[in-house]
Amino acid sequence: MSDIDPQDRGKKTDSHCDFISFPTQIPVDNTTASWNITVISMKRGPIFSKGQLQVKTKEHKRLAILSYHWLSSKGGPTTYVFNLLEEFQKDFDVYILTPDKYRYDRVINLKGKRFLLFISTLRALVKLGPEIIHVHGHEYMLLSALLYKKLFALNTRIIFTFHTQPDKSHFLGEVRQEYLKKKDIIKKTVFNWALNKCDFITSVSKSLANNLKSVEKLIIKKSIIIIPPGTHVKKCDRNDIIAFKKRFHIENRCPIICMIGVFKWDWKVAGIRLLVRAMEKVIAAYPYAKLIIVGDGTYRNYLENVVAQLSLTESVIFTGYCDNIFIPLSASDIYCHISLNEGLPLAILEAMAAVKPIIAAKAGGIPEVIFDRRTGLLVNPNEDDIAKAIIYLLENPEVARRLAQEAFSVARFKYNWKDITNRYRELYLRPLGRY
Repeated sequence: MSDIDPQDRGKKTDSHCDFISFPTQIPVDNTTASWNITVISMKRGPIFSKGQLQVKTKEHKRLAILSYHWLSSKGGPTTYVFNLLEEFQKDFDVYILTPDKYRYDRVINLKGKRFLLFISTLRALVKLGPEIIHVHGHEYMLLSALLYKKLFALNTRIIFTFHTQPDKSHFLGEVRQEYLKKKDIIKKTVFNWALNKCDFITSVSKSLANNLKSVEKLIIKKSIIIIPPGTHVKKCDRNDIIAFKKRFHIENRCPIICMIGVFKWDWKVAGIRLLVRAMEKVIAAYPYAKLIIVGDGTYRNYLENVVAQLSLTESVIFTGYCDNIFIPLSASDIYCHISLNEGLPLAILEAMAAVKPIIAAKAGGIPEVIFDRRTGLLVNPNEDDIAKAIIYLLENPEVARRLAQEAFSVARFKYNWKDITNRYRELYLRPLGRY
């Protein structure tokens, strides 16, 4: 979970674009072309005054990234898409197509849901004319991409990326689970057909890829390519860390344990509940220990009630979302990621980049990045094992430092965004027929 500050990472625009008009004649040589571009809204007429768009023909292919979630949403998939946009602007003429209303440079804000989203996505693709389409986890937008390819541009390359586990289990039996309803069989069949029409399918973890077949029962004929998220090594200003501690009254509290998450998925909420219960045992050994839970979402009230019932309101703090996630990480002594299922959580990679010792549950794709007693401690998802691991690291600071340094090295060399985007760049440009 990362909240992105547009002022730090790009230019926000007040424009709402539905369609983009481009010139009909494009230079055929390998030179740099300049022409006027007009962005048009079907409701409000011209939005931008005409300006210059620099495109390097042949070298700069047009890339459309289709994502249901954008900067109004919090979480790993949003950050994943955002970093692809930032990294690929140097090599591609790249645009984001999304129904999210957050306005941003090089983003086309679409209209509608489901069928209306399918139509608005298709119309925007026709106007944009991309050579490469990268769809992130949404079946209606994938269908638009496939129809665009079939009717308008047979040579268009389509990539689909899975971010979220398809697990249908109920981890919180006492909480209503509307989003876990079983998919309609027709919708599932169409989605399965559409996936097999893609040129490439990627997943953020092996665990997720395996569950698409074993849990979701998808029949995918192509090999699923594993491309995990990346992270940036980002430093924080010391004054920001001090201000954060003062805001939540933890200046003189030690140790500080941190957990980051969006309180939407019940498997994540159930994990946070286990961590809260484990804090009872940690506080018995370290009375001044604090747990800061960074994030927000549907189940926040539920989690706050759990804390209140355990009489831990003085020891467990909900911070809400943070603009710079590395501030609470820097303020913490240990990062705990207790979840009962995950694709591959970006928060763990951010904790690795922040040089923090990590305790994580053996669930989903987590063991693919956290190797027990090498880059962190893996625990069974129960409160006793979680509490023992926290106390162990507090009592063995040298072990904690060694784990943190090893995790930092792995994040720096294996999970940096430059290498991750290079893997996608290779897919975007790979000759078709080679998988």
